[in-house]
Amino acid sequence: MFFRKLWPLFLLALVVNALAAYLSALPNSTDAYYYFGGALQLARGQGFTEPYVWNYFAPVTSLPAPSHLYWMPLTSMAAAPFIVLAEWLAGPGLPNTTLFRAAQIPMVWAASLLPPLTYTLAESIGLGRRQSLSAAWLTLFSAFYLLFWTNTDSFAWFAVCVVGAFLAYAREKWFLAGVLAGLAHLARADGVLVLACLLVFHLLIQRRNFPSPAFRLVIGYALIMLPWFVRNGLAIGAPLAPNGARTLWLTEYNDLFVLNPATLTLERYLASHWWAGKWEALVTNFQRLVVEQANIFAFPFAVVGWWKLRAQKLMQLAALYAAVLFAAMTFAFTFPGPRGGYFHSGAALAPFMALSAVVGLEACVDWAARYLKHWQPERSKPIFVTLLILGAVTLSALRLASAAAAPRTTPYTEIGVWLQQQALPAEIVMVNDPPRFYFETGYSAIVVPAGPPVDVLQAMDTFGARWLVLDANIAPELDPLYNAPQAASGLAWRATFQQNQSPIYVFERLP
Repeated sequence: MFFRKLWPLFLLALVVNALAAYLSALPNSTDAYYYFGGALQLARGQGFTEPYVWNYFAPVTSLPAPSHLYWMPLTSMAAAPFIVLAEWLAGPGLPNTTLFRAAQIPMVWAASLLPPLTYTLAESIGLGRRQSLSAAWLTLFSAFYLLFWTNTDSFAWFAVCVVGAFLAYAREKWFLAGVLAGLAHLARADGVLVLACLLVFHLLIQRRNFPSPAFRLVIGYALIMLPWFVRNGLAIGAPLAPNGARTLWLTEYNDLFVLNPATLTLERYLASHWWAGKWEALVTNFQRLVVEQANIFAFPFAVVGWWKLRAQKLMQLAALYAAVLFAAMTFAFTFPGPRGGYFHSGAALAPFMALSAVVGLEACVDWAARYLKHWQPERSKPIFVTLLILGAVTLSALRLASAAAAPRTTPYTEIGVWLQQQALPAEIVMVNDPPRFYFETGYSAIVVPAGPPVDVLQAMDTFGARWLVLDANIAPELDPLYNAPQAASGLAWRATFQQNQSPIYVFERLP
């Protein structure tokens, strides 16, 4: 079907996503810098290692360290061959900004698969060609995801894997569904929910025919994930990072950066006001659902459409995943969820929102025609759906224009030049955003811990870091150090830089 009628849609998506990629000249988040750095290590023969530490949950005490113990490796694995190709064609020595362009290529390709997949989804539940194309267009112009699909992040690959897994399951290709569920987990840690939802859903609807399909699902999943579990076992002695589950016991977002994750316990969690962030997480994630997954104005129609399609098993499966994901990112991972976890994983729901919005809008037209006798629903539906698509196109264009105009500069490059005059290239720096600092300067880096100055000194000594770059984005315990740099104990204030009218201090660890 792809070669017969979906290739024009794929080519159009390539053009739109290539434009969005062009307007994203740099990674747009710590995640994106991290995945690019991982791809760079793979491309240069360093394996699954990383020259930075962005949190202290992994059991490492030196650099380079085993990589992808918190964030999963699929995005880096997809980007690495294109970095290799770029350096083979142009020779070594290309700047990271150029290599980033090469790393975007597989992201553009994955993002361009989503509209054809949406079309296939729509046809699978019985929608006609016009409705299927409309849903594909809405997915293509997902305004709040458009700039993220093509960056070096997990959005596009995760969405492709999840939608593909659900489609394969609906067509009773159990093994393929398991393979794609495994790839979803290889893209994101919470991707394990995809396999869980497939197994639970299958148990609920086909109790008599459960064992054989479930076995094939698990075998397909294991084919992908077992090698990664083995790698982790060789690197850290466990299939998964041992402190990963401690993110359940965060009492604030800064806890993600504590130096000693062993302090994040259930007892500490229960002794705190553990319920305090739940309501805020609920409100924030609901806003993300309305704004990002449904493009704001399509949300009420998506609700109507999902209700109209409630008898479709494919939509029931998607609804189960949507409910489980929302609950996990709200009530379990209360602080990382609203800060990006739900936005990332919710990308897989955008195609389902798009086709539901088309169905819901047409259902609303039918409802209005009962009371407005002069309306002709079959003539009105294409008009209103076209207006919905035009709204999505306009919102996407505004988002692209806003992102292209936004400054994304930091003094990291300037600090890197200063360090070259003061330090040896192999020395380690403590900084707020280690993946980005490495991208811009080439220096290995560890993150500033959330805690008192003694934790800063302990982390610097553990990893052998000589330099501390301290900006205004710090835990409250470090405010005295930031507000009085001249009085630092165990550190010498060496230089000051500026970012957004706020000082950034560079300290040297004293012997």
